[in-house]
Amino acid sequence: MNRKQPPAGAGFHVTNGLLGIGGALLCMQSFAARAASAGWDLGLLLPAVLGMGCLVLSGVRGVLGHRLLVSKPRRRAVMWPVAACLCVFLCVEGLLLAEPVLHGAGMYEPEPGESTWLIVLGCGIKPDATPSWALANRLDAALAWYRSHPGTRLVVSGGQGSNEPEPEAVTMARYLRARGVPETDMLLETRSTSTMENFEESIGVLRRAGWTGSRLLFATNDFHLFRARMLAARNGLEAYGIGAPTPPVIWLNVYLREFFALGKSLVVDWPKG
Repeated sequence: MNRKQPPAGAGFHVTNGLLGIGGALLCMQSFAARAASAGWDLGLLLPAVLGMGCLVLSGVRGVLGHRLLVSKPRRRAVMWPVAACLCVFLCVEGLLLAEPVLHGAGMYEPEPGESTWLIVLGCGIKPDATPSWALANRLDAALAWYRSHPGTRLVVSGGQGSNEPEPEAVTMARYLRARGVPETDMLLETRSTSTMENFEESIGVLRRAGWTGSRLLFATNDFHLFRARMLAARNGLEAYGIGAPTPPVIWLNVYLREFFALGKSLVVDWPKG
């Protein structure tokens, strides 16, 4: 027969209250981030899913009046794997945050006689054929580098998604032309549908234009720099990233999503050739 559990102490009720408050805040964050985004995706949903889990756990604990795992051996059996997963998560997030400092464009030094190419990675356009906020930020970051480093030439890279009115590269080129970048300083890559393909197809465009190097720059959002550089390296490139800023309201969402996207890329994303 099970022993009767002693009355829950103040620590239990404080922890349970924090679980409930944290869960509610995570759910609210998902909806706040959705207002600043084009649509729901994994990154937007994850905080809400975690929040609902916290709310359910808080409710169940409140009804029972004690911990779900009463015995210490059972708690340890659960907490050690959770702690290990949390350590992996924190290490990966640390790498994502450190990437702009460790391998950013500030580390790039063109060699004598070397032409500087900058690939702008596409990431979605609106139904009216204008850049999404993320793409506009990438283009603005690339434009700032272009203006401050004479001789830089650009490759705008992005194909046409099923819900897009035209290839992303066409929208990107129009955006840059309107801000003073001449056609002679741009190449368009209109076939890619992923970051891996951005690099694969852009290399083909550059080779056909006579480029024989392996060192270049790319522009993307700050949270995406680490994975993009990894995929560039798999295509034989020594690449340095220019990180475009991310609105603070979606920091949690994009870095959560990038953790899982990196895991997927480590296993799945390899050059076709």
